[in-house]
Amino acid sequence: MVFMGKQAWNLGLTAKIRESKECVALMRNKADEILKERSKVIMNSPKKDKITDIIQAITYEKMDKSSDFSSYSDKDLVDDFIAFLLGGTDTTTLFFTMMVYYIGKHPEVHKKLREQINSFIKTDADLVYDNLKQLVYIDWIQHETTRMFGPANMNFWRTA
Repeated sequence: MVFMGKQAWNLGLTAKIRESKECVALMRNKADEILKERSKVIMNSPKKDKITDIIQAITYEKMDKSSDFSSYSDKDLVDDFIAFLLGGTDTTTLFFTMMVYYIGKHPEVHKKLREQINSFIKTDADLVYDNLKQLVYIDWIQHETTRMFGPANMNFWRTA
C-alpha cells in the first residue's frame, strides 16, 4: 500500500472539489439559460388551456400573484430542476438494472418479449411511438418489476 502524504492527498482532493464545482456551475448556467429562454417564449404567448411542461406550469403560477409560486424565484426553479434531474438518476438506473436482471433470469419472459418486439419493429424506421405503444408486454414487465422491486420498496411486516 502506498501512503500519500497529507499535501499530495489535499492536492488531489482540491482538484476534485474544483472539478465538481465547475460541473455544478456548468449545469446551473445551462439550466438558467433554458429557463430564461422558455419563460420568455411562454410570457410572450397567449395562455393555453393545455400545459405541456413544468416550466410552463410554474411560469403561469408565478404570473398569478395569488399563487404560492408568485414569490418563487428563477434560482429556486433552477435549484429544483437540478435536484429533479440528479435525483432521478439512481432510482431509474436501479429500476432498469433490476428489470434487465429479471428478464435475464426468466428465459420464457425474454423469449416472449423478443417475439413481441420483432413482430412490431422490423427496421429502424419502425421505431415510432405508435409501434412502441403496442409493446404491451414490456409494460407488464415494468409493472411487475416495480411491484417486486420498486425504487422506494420497503418491507412492512404486519402482525395480527
